[in-house]
Amino acid sequence: MRHWQLGRIDNGKIHIGKIGEYLGLVDGSQIFSVLFRYDDGESRSYELVLSNFGPENYKQICQLTFYIKDQPGACAQVSKFLSDRDVDILNSSSLTTIPHKAMVWRMLADISYFGEPSELIEEFASLKRMGSAKIDKLNSMELETSKISERYTTGSAGKGSNVIAKTIKQREKSPSPMKDGMFEIPKEFLEEMGGIKNGQPVLLVDDQDNYALSVTFLPLDIKPVGFKFIVPDRPGAVGIIVDTLAAHNLNIISISSDVMIYNDSMSLDIVADARYSENIEVIRSDLESAFASAKGRFELIKMENISI
Repeated sequence: MRHWQLGRIDNGKIHIGKIGEYLGLVDGSQIFSVLFRYDDGESRSYELVLSNFGPENYKQICQLTFYIKDQPGACAQVSKFLSDRDVDILNSSSLTTIPHKAMVWRMLADISYFGEPSELIEEFASLKRMGSAKIDKLNSMELETSKISERYTTGSAGKGSNVIAKTIKQREKSPSPMKDGMFEIPKEFLEEMGGIKNGQPVLLVDDQDNYALSVTFLPLDIKPVGFKFIVPDRPGAVGIIVDTLAAHNLNIISISSDVMIYNDSMSLDIVADARYSENIEVIRSDLESAFASAKGRFELIKMENISI
């Protein structure tokens, strides 16, 4: 699945558009932002993280999943159970899994006015043990503590990395409005980054687990190239392709894959930066040579330069 989008800085603004819809980053929303500076001792880069949830209200946000009967009134019972306990439903989505039988409602919820997660779990379990009619259309509830706070405070360098991440916070933590699909980068963040220019390419990646959007700043001379393959659904198939691209100094920006026929074939989409590689047709030739000596179905369906 594709969870990214390329764009450019436009007079200090970033066009978010459709990638922000699932995250709630739409016109009229108030967006909180934090900037991370990453330093490995040789170079420095930045990541801008955007979310509807600010630093002061993410601490009691949880992921709730309700498994319920696909019947009239089931969602109403979920809503009543939560509202009676001052639990606020935030971002949510529901899906009928078995028509007229079962449904799942997943949500981000604020329990700060209720208490501890363990207490909410116990109250639901107690009603189930009693056979309460208040939740007789609800089968079960799962609760996980949200990791939004980690996304806001630790960045995305990852454990075991030698990259040092530093949080650059705004002096005023007020959110910024989104208008015409655009988010305006706070001036103090632009001042911190210094060399960011108008027209600078950016990569937007949606972090759906944490309802946040990651924005990173790409080189001005980036040459994005898109590849679409059909490959065998077996260990090592992806490695044949990425090894060939690495041999041509292509730096991979994004990989996404989807099984087409289990244990037979899958689609593979790659976007890479070809700034330091030779003619793109040489890459095509080497890929086809690698496919000829490999087992299974390998096809290069499409290879093209991507316009930002």
